[in-house]
Amino acid sequence: MGNEVAQTILAQLGGKKFLAMTGAKGLMHSDNSLIMTIPARAAKNKATHCVVTLNSADEYDVRFMKIRGVNVSDLPGSANVQAADLARVFTDHTGMHTSL
Repeated sequence: MGNEVAQTILAQLGGKKFLAMTGAKGLMHSDNSLIMTIPARAAKNKATHCVVTLNSADEYDVRFMKIRGVNVSDLPGSANVQAADLARVFTDHTGMHTSL
């Protein structure tokens, strides 16, 4: 990942501990987002992807999706999340702990 915003988002989620605890992989970035694949079997909301985007209010929008083949289903997420609450919001939606 070369994008500074995406690296900051990953650090705020917990960095390498987050990746190890959740099994998130396939990290990608766009201008203001971190996009990741998460194991659907482990997520209580059955999400396969998570997108965390820095919005114009300098807060984060967290979006979850279930992607299977060409079918994409949007799942409930959260808007205007403070950086300190990112890991908690991820856990609330997926049931996956982000650290020990």
